[in-house]
Amino acid sequence: MKCTAYFEENELITYDKYENAINKLSVVEGEGIRRNVTIRKANFGTFKECAENGENALFCIVMKNFQNNELYLEKRTIDNGMIFKSFIKISKKEADKILNGQMQWMKHSKSVLIHDFYLESMINKLELVSISETSKDVCTQIRGFDGIVFKHSIRNTRIDEYDGQFFDANLPMIDMINCDSVLYSYRRYIHIPQAVSNIVHIQSSPVSEVAYSL
Repeated sequence: MKCTAYFEENELITYDKYENAINKLSVVEGEGIRRNVTIRKANFGTFKECAENGENALFCIVMKNFQNNELYLEKRTIDNGMIFKSFIKISKKEADKILNGQMQWMKHSKSVLIHDFYLESMINKLELVSISETSKDVCTQIRGFDGIVFKHSIRNTRIDEYDGQFFDANLPMIDMINCDSVLYSYRRYIHIPQAVSNIVHIQSSPVSEVAYSL
């Protein structure tokens, strides 16, 4: 299991301002920028909590760039403004089972994260609450552990209109921001000491491209 932790500040900017910023960053950062990364998530939580808190679901299946070999199970929590994500790579077969509500195979998993998802699902009756998709540019090397993300497309699918097409690139979705706007996010990543990582059996990944992208 890997993890990343960060504080994040968000601002909605115009597309012109985004183009100016990304052009300047491209000159300075070069290969530190990943363009047009698409992340689709199947979000699991309770409808009540998502409605009351207005936050992302606790667990999600993540697919990167519509690649079946780039699938992850992710847990996301927020504590005093700090976002903490832990994630593990899973297979297409495992993702299919989760999406189809087959949870028993996770009961005896050696993965802490998968077993945690199983317990949360059984105790709190987690459900598939939404499908979301974000296309973004990710700059991973700003001042050491800091990073910048430009989300130029944010789309959702209403769960009552979802018919099991998570892996379909042409899944009908609703745009959540205007085409002339970009969500700018400045992330200040937190270094997790190796001693802490060893105690909770995680691998801290503040600088991995995957950790930045999810």
